[in-house]
Amino acid sequence: MRIVKAAYDHISELKRSIPDGHGHFGIGSSILFLSCACLVYIVVKAISRLYFHPLSEIPGPPLAAVSRWYDFYYNVIHDGAYSSQWPRLHKKYNSPVIRIGVNHVHVADESLYHEIYCSGTQYNKDPSFYKRLGLDGAILTITDPEQHRAYRNIINSLFSTRTTNEMGPIMAQEVQKVAEYMAKKGKENEPIIIQRVYRSVSADMVCELMFGKSLNLAETPDAYHDLMQSVDRFSAITWPKMHFPVINSVIAAFPGVLIDTILPGWLGYRKKLGGWYGESSDRCSMGKESDKRPTFYDLIVNAQSKTDDLKFDRDLLVDDSLNYIIAGMDTTSYTLAYATYYILTLNDVKAKLCAELDEAAPFIRTSMDLRKIQQLPYLTAVIKEALRLSVAAPGGLPRLVPTQGMEIGDTFVPGGTTVSLSHQVVQMSENIFPNPDKFIPERWLGKDGPTLEKWNIAFSKGPRQCIGMNLAYLEMYASIAYLFSRFEMALFETDESSIESFDRFAARTKDQVKVKVVGDRWEEN
Repeated sequence: MRIVKAAYDHISELKRSIPDGHGHFGIGSSILFLSCACLVYIVVKAISRLYFHPLSEIPGPPLAAVSRWYDFYYNVIHDGAYSSQWPRLHKKYNSPVIRIGVNHVHVADESLYHEIYCSGTQYNKDPSFYKRLGLDGAILTITDPEQHRAYRNIINSLFSTRTTNEMGPIMAQEVQKVAEYMAKKGKENEPIIIQRVYRSVSADMVCELMFGKSLNLAETPDAYHDLMQSVDRFSAITWPKMHFPVINSVIAAFPGVLIDTILPGWLGYRKKLGGWYGESSDRCSMGKESDKRPTFYDLIVNAQSKTDDLKFDRDLLVDDSLNYIIAGMDTTSYTLAYATYYILTLNDVKAKLCAELDEAAPFIRTSMDLRKIQQLPYLTAVIKEALRLSVAAPGGLPRLVPTQGMEIGDTFVPGGTTVSLSHQVVQMSENIFPNPDKFIPERWLGKDGPTLEKWNIAFSKGPRQCIGMNLAYLEMYASIAYLFSRFEMALFETDESSIESFDRFAARTKDQVKVKVVGDRWEEN
């Protein structure tokens, strides 16, 4: 404060010494005064953050320590590249903890993962990060543990293992439907954008689970559906919105015609979901129960009707349910795209997988018994390895250090600091996974397999674990088992650069994985 006061006194003296032509402090001098004041403020603020901040002893890029412009450069200018820089920065500063923001550190110590993210953790979500995502009150952005628990407890039954297992017959129908489409494309020697196929199936399955209805995207599974276009356009402004949250308000103020132009079909999907919400609300108000399994909206509306403690805004629920669809669609399809690429690239992996699937043919080709399919060891290992190597959530998932602070080696991080330990630290750890950049399903088998389960963190851990995990596993087992049991496929215009990813909160591949069906193994047999 003494520095600021001295600077202010100096500028005030400067102000008095530059009169206008009439001996007064004129407009030009006022501009000079304000410019000098702003400059001094910026310099003093930068010095304070660099040398007097509680994190000043933690190494990291100086610009990252004084402002958000370092983050802006990599995430906005270079489209989500900041998290990919963290391993380089840890090596550069030779430290397990680096300062990546004014009050934000990143930790490269996998042993701390379970302390920060698992059950019973005292590390709560950082409001300064999650509020910037928009949609305050959504399951992803709720930072208060009690509020999150209340919301999640209402809908947990919908995403339970039992409920998702009951989805087996519908899952089988979806996969069989896209398989017929793929068989037709194969006979026509036409390529298939398999990543879009996975997106279509995943979106339909999330809707079937949550609402008992489908979006029917799998009718034309590799089309670039308007939902996908809208999601991709929204994704493209993830980091600009994080730096300038007013963008959310600006978009919300757009007239419908403009939104339909920028985000094709978006309002139509909101209207459809709003109609489904209305059906649930009407049933509840009339005291009727659904003749089918309760939907997402049924559970919420019925819970609200029984207590005044729960208040869910209709528009928030509609938007949040869209978030469930988008998250389920993109993360699962992303992992399946990785699995497809590596299976078709690594002949030994493909041979072992197909041999196992051939032995399991009786409960894949006819009954599609997903309970038995989920017991196949090599298929399970392939899925776990695809989850590990794809790193669907590459960023930091920021948390707040509890009041007592935390020790990272010899470094003390004070309470209130934002801390991130990205999944790539664990999933690409040489200590846990030797040759971490290699796709090796065998690492999950044998005597080492059970030990690695602790580090199977693709869906996170603890109270914030991905609520759609069971459905995602169901989709991955069904898709890989059925499609690779039936078809001989080859990559088409796809190489390793296609699956290079970048961070838009959720990972995105730089290109879409494409295949050609070159044979129908069931017809041949």
